[in-house]
Amino acid sequence: MIGVATRAISVTLTIAAAPVIGTAQPGEPRPSPTFVHESWTVRDGLPVNSVNAVLQSRDGYIWVATFDGLARFDGVRFTVFNSATSPGLPSNRIVSLQETRDGHLWLRTEDNQLVRFAGGRFTAFGRERGIAAGVTALFEDTS
Repeated sequence: MIGVATRAISVTLTIAAAPVIGTAQPGEPRPSPTFVHESWTVRDGLPVNSVNAVLQSRDGYIWVATFDGLARFDGVRFTVFNSATSPGLPSNRIVSLQETRDGHLWLRTEDNQLVRFAGGRFTAFGRERGIAAGVTALFEDTS
């Protein structure tokens, strides 16, 4: 379950390289893992420097929810989706993300709107689609 972010976090990816098995003799200290640290900011293509949620989808993209849109990172560059450039996205203020088993990405906006990203399109779900009250959390059940 993804809940509401109560404070902004910065996007940081830290990867620990596993030490090679068999490099230390019995009784000798094991080699320390090597860490890689990457930070991304607006200079790298994020819409703002603070984020509300981060998710890595099954297809390998890293999705970043911000108060200035949704950003998709492919390992090299960011693609930013916002209400001015993405029909169907009702708000730029994204607070949480969830990917479902079918590969769809679901977003919750600051004003508790529910939005699905599937097939390259955003679709908002509200009263016209049976959502009577605002959405306060995103999760997928086991069925």
